[in-house]
Amino acid sequence: MKTSNIQEKWEDEISFLDELMNDDVRNNSAWNQRWFVAHRGSKSAPFSLAQAESEVQFAIEKAKVDPYNESPWKYFIAIIKEQSRRIGNTEEFPAFLALCEKAIEETKVSFEEASKKDGMECTHLLSAYVDILEIKGGEDCRENALGFMHALETRYDPIRKKYWKLRAEKLQKSS
Repeated sequence: MKTSNIQEKWEDEISFLDELMNDDVRNNSAWNQRWFVAHRGSKSAPFSLAQAESEVQFAIEKAKVDPYNESPWKYFIAIIKEQSRRIGNTEEFPAFLALCEKAIEETKVSFEEASKKDGMECTHLLSAYVDILEIKGGEDCRENALGFMHALETRYDPIRKKYWKLRAEKLQKSS
């Protein structure tokens, strides 16, 4: 597939996608197209750190509009995983990961204040936090992730209890 190298066209497409998401933040097709357009149609050109930080903030802002919407959370985690592959072994990555973790914590507080509910009830937010803990690694993060997976399995997301149980087993075996 041949893509355009005209910067203005890519920027126009991002603006169009922003409009679509402002109309319907649950537009999964717009989220998928944003990933493609933000990467300029390239499967091999990951975001720079500055781009990743900007896209993380975009995803979090949209997640705050509807925290139950899975699309911004999947986009958010995809960015983190991409940066993990790109800069995971550098001194920049822990700071980036801390920024992402802080964004989740702030979103959880915002959710709790707005909804008067426990932030753990927002399963996509909690799932994203589990992903971050797994990426961070280390015994404390692993134990916290396992605890959250158990909470998701038994209390907050029982419809996917087999998924959470399988994920927990996989994490336990990997340590």
